[in-house]
Amino acid sequence: LENLIRHHQILGCATRAGVLAIGLQLLSSRPGNILTAFKIPEGVDGIRLLKILQNRYKTQIAGAQEPHKGEFIRIAHLGYMGGFDVMTALSALEMALFETGYDFMQGEAIKAAQEILKENWE
Repeated sequence: LENLIRHHQILGCATRAGVLAIGLQLLSSRPGNILTAFKIPEGVDGIRLLKILQNRYKTQIAGAQEPHKGEFIRIAHLGYMGGFDVMTALSALEMALFETGYDFMQGEAIKAAQEILKENWE
């Protein structure tokens, strides 16, 4: 059980590192290791972003529900998840954000997550 808890802690840390590396703001000041929720950046249509993620890149990333629809996105990392699932989600996120015109350094989310995962890969 301790190894499983640690596994999800690592996935959460890697996801949060990736999100922060591209300038996104976490929704919670004390995020858990079940999922990472982050705010949609100013000037980006959150509903369009989610549609790109789900329809074009076939990711299972969830958006907020009413009344906050379009304001934030959630990336889950609990259950049968591994490091490459985090990398896939962050890669799709970068690609979709680029498509919406969000200004960031591409590849930084992946790079930040890789550092966490490499240090802790079991």
